[in-house]
Amino acid sequence: LIHGHFRRFCSIITELDEWAQIYLVELLTNYSRVFLPKPRIFNKATNESEFINLPDNYNEIPYPVYDVEFDSDLKLFLDSIKYLTYSRNEAVVLAVGRAFFHLSPPKTFKESQISASLVRILQTSIPETQVFILQSILYMAAHEPTLFVQYEKRFFLFPNDEILSAQYKLKILSIICNENNIKSITTELQYYALNSSDPRIAVESVKALGVCSQISQFWSAKTLKWLLSQITTLGQDRSVTAEFLTVIRY
Repeated sequence: LIHGHFRRFCSIITELDEWAQIYLVELLTNYSRVFLPKPRIFNKATNESEFINLPDNYNEIPYPVYDVEFDSDLKLFLDSIKYLTYSRNEAVVLAVGRAFFHLSPPKTFKESQISASLVRILQTSIPETQVFILQSILYMAAHEPTLFVQYEKRFFLFPNDEILSAQYKLKILSIICNENNIKSITTELQYYALNSSDPRIAVESVKALGVCSQISQFWSAKTLKWLLSQITTLGQDRSVTAEFLTVIRY
């Protein structure tokens, strides 16, 4: 039912209203995943024509530097939806983000500024919508942390953040943490662990600290020293103290 109309749908998608765009992007994404050839990833480090098809998981791409070759219909679809990332409708931007995530490699995802668009709508969305955006970002970052690593400060907490949004932000921070940003991230997490008015956020912050500490022996020792120095100054909430002890034991 779709096959004979695929290219026409790609040509008119920018003319549709926002909700029609959402459904059509999701429909054509599912169609492309099943019926169109996957992009080919060429190893740029060798002169040989060594390539693989795009794997299901980003972290399975073995080449640090690569070129991409798209099927003509797949390229037509991705090009036709690229500028929908500037839509005012958060659901449209999410649909485009999912399309690029499932159909293209990280290099194309970054070049298309999908990460910037997702972070942008995160700042302007209502709390209910914010949770769904953060879930999508968390899923993408879990497969390829570098997609959002330059936006770590956008995931720092605000005092008025809903508990679910705060918890997702903390998980994202722990995933995108690396040697270059770990100092600023751990400083934030330590502040939340000691000063958050909600014990659930404090607990999640301590968990995130434990994840970040796994980057190296140096940061593991540094985190352990901080946890031990603060354990006697904690308040009366047992859940926070218990989480401190859990991470210390780990």
